[in-house]
Amino acid sequence: MSSTASQIDPLVDEEEHARHLEAIKFVDSVFRLEGFEPNECMKAIRMAVLAGVGDYEEAVQEMVAYAKKHKTAKGFVYSKSIGI
Repeated sequence: MSSTASQIDPLVDEEEHARHLEAIKFVDSVFRLEGFEPNECMKAIRMAVLAGVGDYEEAVQEMVAYAKKHKTAKGFVYSKSIGI
């Protein structure tokens, strides 16, 4: 395993990490065809998931809780100590 993969998450091998990045690129390209771009929040959540900080389901649950409390999702990215 390369140092890049181990710095990302010791439980994720380099091949799995590469597959995840390719999937992100593919999804972005499909959405881009329809005129959509990932926003800052989505980019931050992806980087946290790739870093092994959590998963998408946890991020969505935390974002929903944040939005209910603050009546907006704006600021969610900055509210997290992990950067999501």
